[in-house]
Formats: sequence, structure tokens, C-alpha cells
Amino acid sequence: MNIVTSICVDVATINQITTSKSPQIKNKKDHRSIYWKCVTAFCLTSLRCNSNLSHLVFTNDAHEVIIDGINIKTLLESKGVNIISLPFLNYDPKENSNYFRNAFYKLEVIEALGKLENPSLLLDSDCIWTRPASDVYKLITQDDKVVLMDIYQRSNTPFIKEPHDLSMEDMKQIYDQIKVSNLTCKRDFPIWYGGEIIGAQPYIFKEISEKIRLVFDFCLEQAQSGNPLVFANGRTVFDGDELITSHVFNCMDDHDIYDAFAKAIKRIWNGIGHNNVEDEDLNLPIWHLPAAKENGLKRIFEELVQPHSPFYELNTDPALFLGRFVGIPYNNLSSRSKLERQLKIWLRKLVR
Repeated sequence: MNIVTSICVDVATINQITTSKSPQIKNKKDHRSIYWKCVTAFCLTSLRCNSNLSHLVFTNDAHEVIIDGINIKTLLESKGVNIISLPFLNYDPKENSNYFRNAFYKLEVIEALGKLENPSLLLDSDCIWTRPASDVYKLITQDDKVVLMDIYQRSNTPFIKEPHDLSMEDMKQIYDQIKVSNLTCKRDFPIWYGGEIIGAQPYIFKEISEKIRLVFDFCLEQAQSGNPLVFANGRTVFDGDELITSHVFNCMDDHDIYDAFAKAIKRIWNGIGHNNVEDEDLNLPIWHLPAAKENGLKRIFEELVQPHSPFYELNTDPALFLGRFVGIPYNNLSSRSKLERQLKIWLRKLVR
């Protein structure tokens, strides 16, 4: 079983990713360092929880990575992480993508995982581990399930446009325009599957990759001919890899998919204004923390690169230890911050 993540940088300007806009990053000049810190935190937490599993990092970054005087690639390799060079060539939407262009690198990784011998669990680099996900491993290795996450859980409310001002009905209108042989949505309204977790056997990754290739090429041809597929909120199918992969996943049978939402993983927003942290999050094996790249995950990185960190001496699972860096459950927010958060939530509801 492989635990996998990836990092893609813009090779034209190696110190920053100027052509891939990410609304979650405020420091636009330090993308490379921010993401390598995330990769490091991901690997070091996973190695503690999954010491018997293989760890792979796919990257198109061929350069040394020196952060705070530490050679990051050397550090990870010394821990047993296999860093695999993989160019970003076949799934780069280039100028057709306005947001998250480098997220399409994940499609390169999916293709590569289809060529391996062992099953893999592919996760975004801004995830951290608190304990093994044993049930997920069994579903992948023994039951041949595809592990995904229905990120917004909207199947009973297909006309609701929150979030992103994009409903399941809006998604259907565009997906119905994707004319690819033997790829038809098997649901009345398509589910938005988050891209932060994809787990499967190699042969399934291969099948998924082949279908992604067909969908990607069709959408690219449409864009290049002046007919881009644009959702109701103004975003195109190339403004995030999830919009392409979700179409493929919605063409699969329900019984082939395991929805890991709130069972193995959750997309956790831990800010003051947008906060969905719950006490139960301490029981999740994996936390996805997209808003913590520049703060909480940075602090976890700084802690875990210290060889004598108490993290490595813990006798229990590290959820409480790691949680204090990212506000799970709320223990790094002052009373004033909690009040501010509640006021912002109340005001947001008031103006709707």
C-alpha cells in the first residue's frame, strides 16, 4: 500500500508559481516553500501513523529544496520517503485555466499510479495524519473500492448553489455537454467529489486515468475551438481538477465508490470567519486543512523538523498534540477570536 502526495511548481520560475492562482494563498511570492512545508508535514505525520506503508512524493521540482537551512528532499528520503520525478506535460491546461492550474498535476500522478504494482491512497499535501485509516486500506486492497469524498453532501438539495454559487443542477448542465463514448453520468445530479483523497488499486487508477484523458481532451478541444465549457458561476472546467475528475467519478457505479466524508477525512476550515471544526474531528485519521497552509501547517512543519520534538515521543495518537497548532478543537483560539468568529457567522447569515 502506498501513501502518496504531490507538489507541482512552475518550472519556468522555480521560486514561485506565478501562473497558477490559488485563492487560499496570500503570500504569492513563496508558493514553493509553502507547499514543500505542507509536503513535509504530511509525510512526517503519516510516517508516524503508517510506518509499515510506502510513502511516495511525486514532483516536477528538480531543484534542491532548502528551507530554514534544511535540505527537505534529503530529510524526507532519510525517513524512507521515495521522491519521484514526474514532469507536468500531459494535463497542463495552460491559458485555459484561471485558477488552480497546477492542481491538474494530480492527473499526471493518477496516470502514474495506474502503472504501479501496489494500491495507493493519493492525498493533497495540505493534509496531515492523526492515526492509521485501517478501514480505508481494507476497502482498497480487499474490496477493490474507489475511496473518494462527496465534499458538499448535497444529494438531497441538488438546487442549492452554496458553496461556489454552483448547484448540482448547474454541474449537470455542463456535464451533459461532455460527449465522450461510454461515459454517461449515472446520477440524476452529479456529485462534487473533492480531489483531496483518491484511493484505488492500480488497475482502477489506470481505468480512471484513461477516462480522464478522454474528458480532458474533449474539454480542451472545445476550449481551443472557442467553445469553452463554462459553469453558471463563470468558472470553466479547467478552473480546478475536481471539475474534470468529478465527471469521471459520476460515471461510475455507486457500489464501486466508498465515500470517506467524515469517516476517514474531512475538509476542515479552521479560520475565525469560516470555521467548521467539531470535537469529533479528533477521531478522524486525516485532516485536510486548505486554509492552514501559511499558518498552522507551517507551525507543524517547524515543530516536526526538530529531531527532538515531543511528537516523536508520544505514546498515544497525536491528534491533540497536532490539533493545538491548527485549532482543533478550537484550543488555539482566544475567547475574543471565538466571539469574533460567531459574530461573523451570524452577520453572514443575516445578510443572506
